[in-house]
Amino acid sequence: MEPKYELSSNYIALLDQVPLLPSQIRFLLSRENLCNNTYLFKQMKPTLTLPLYLIAEERKIAAITNNEQLIINVHIQFTQALNESRLARV
Repeated sequence: MEPKYELSSNYIALLDQVPLLPSQIRFLLSRENLCNNTYLFKQMKPTLTLPLYLIAEERKIAAITNNEQLIINVHIQFTQALNESRLARV
């Protein structure tokens, strides 16, 4: 099955420049964080998603980048890697 999204070489280069971004996004969307961050939890949609601008405005994310497309690409890359690791464990 082919991925739904492709990362351009420009964004792959940007990923190398911001190594903290994936871990910050992963933490921001983690259960542990959402249990403590009532503001983000209340902003979640019924589909358990958050608007991109809320993620981009989080202090630690904003300190790394204000490039919303980069945030989207990092999240997509992390989600694909997570799904692949789950499939590999079966």
